[in-house]
Amino acid sequence: MRKNYRFTALLGALGVILGALGSHWIKSKVSPELLEAYKTGVLYHMIHVMAMFIALILGDINKLNKPVAAARFFALGIILFSGSLYIMAFAQAFGSSAKFIGPVTPMGGVAFIVGWIYLFLNLKSKDSI
Repeated sequence: MRKNYRFTALLGALGVILGALGSHWIKSKVSPELLEAYKTGVLYHMIHVMAMFIALILGDINKLNKPVAAARFFALGIILFSGSLYIMAFAQAFGSSAKFIGPVTPMGGVAFIVGWIYLFLNLKSKDSI
């Protein structure tokens, strides 16, 4: 289980790094629309890192594997949703286009939703901290 916490912490650090890159470097190199999408990617990234920690803690406290599965869906969402937005912004910043990756973004959104629903369906009221 500790490996999951370490991976989650690494995703958190990556979110801060990518947020800083967006604030200091990306913003002057991409369109305003793509900058907004990038910011949304960072926001959802960080929200779901916190959700991963909560799910993992709930899993540890209650000796359940199902919250860990929800955390995996959150990680998948970060990779697909936020990752696709990051790739499109970095591509534009380097003078290229990665619009072909745009259809991946909604799949990441679905992974976020599945994670939340999975968590909802698999936690009982007695499972709260």
